[in-house]
Amino acid sequence: MQQRKNARLVLAIFTLTALLYNSWPLGFILDKKTAQFGLASDLETAGHPYYWVFILADVLVGLALLIISIIMKLKLRREFWSKSWLMIFIGLLVFGLFTTTSAAAPVGCAPHYIHLCATINKRTLGPDGLESTVAALGIFVSLVGAIILNFHTRLNRLLRVSTILLLAAWTVSGIVFVLAAAHNLDLHTYQQVLLIVTGLALLAVGLNIYFALERNTAASTTDVAASVLQ
Repeated sequence: MQQRKNARLVLAIFTLTALLYNSWPLGFILDKKTAQFGLASDLETAGHPYYWVFILADVLVGLALLIISIIMKLKLRREFWSKSWLMIFIGLLVFGLFTTTSAAAPVGCAPHYIHLCATINKRTLGPDGLESTVAALGIFVSLVGAIILNFHTRLNRLLRVSTILLLAAWTVSGIVFVLAAAHNLDLHTYQQVLLIVTGLALLAVGLNIYFALERNTAASTTDVAASVLQ
């Protein structure tokens, strides 16, 4: 059925976005010095080795989530548009849009002087930081929506608990990152943890959508079979 194909497509796209969002480990191969001492955003600054690879990865993440939003809007049945689905839709739309615009506007940087890059400006939010903050609010809203959806439809208890734990982990890691930035601490490790948790959060949202679509497909099949038997 088309609904089942949509469910598998959604899950595949979310899995891909979770991987692409964590492209920073490639920095240890393509731009080792920056990867060791800078932030993930430093890997995307113009002039760095293969900076376009990391920009492309983030742009693809944003575009993929925008595509997911369109699929949800056009393909999902009207009965799906509860508050939980609306939260997921808005959250993904915001995250996808601001991730794309943030990545598509690389900041110039001297490639051989890491202290001239984004890491020197930890106390300044800047356009990139502002867009990343708005995008973060998007993933938060989507996670909350996924949890509400799971509760209402009783999709999967293990997935529900895992999504709640990821929401807590994402919130804590985000707060720790902000506090570290406010105190001008080394953000390297804090950001890596936040990026990993964000990638897992994207996958969790995708899994909740997948199981919801699969359940709806199964219910529709049962209804059709029952009507035929009658």
